[in-house]
Amino acid sequence: MLLVGESLAPLQVAGLLGVSGGLLALAGGRRRGSKRAVAFALLTGLLIASYTVVDGIGVRRAGSVPGYTTWLFTGNGLLTVLALSATARRSGRALRIPSGLITRGWSRAHSSLAAYGLILWAQTQAALAVVAALRETSVVFAAILRRSRVPRAKCRRGAYWPAS
Repeated sequence: MLLVGESLAPLQVAGLLGVSGGLLALAGGRRRGSKRAVAFALLTGLLIASYTVVDGIGVRRAGSVPGYTTWLFTGNGLLTVLALSATARRSGRALRIPSGLITRGWSRAHSSLAAYGLILWAQTQAALAVVAALRETSVVFAAILRRSRVPRAKCRRGAYWPAS
């Protein structure tokens, strides 16, 4: 909040504390983790906070959510192609991607682009801390769904989640 010059209303602070308390309550049911696991969890939180601030500042300065999103995805796509090409060249084998995988990949990429664009748009409309809390809460819901009684076979077939 200091980096972007934002302040939160008391209700927003209460909401953030509620989300944080809920996460701690979910984690509290487990036995105490190792120091290494706690260190990785803290590092993950730091990285999430870092990319949230970078994205928030970037999209606000860019002035265009579609433009910012498109440039990021284009850059990531080009880097991915370069990395795959280098890997294929180093291994001496041609890179073969089944056509069905390409089709699924394109549909996942477009879904990811839309979801990321919506998050970026939200970051231009509200305080970054509030958007980040809502964004990361979805991870908790996914974990709860994953641990629920949804048959794993249906999950693998993509009935609830897209097949990977």
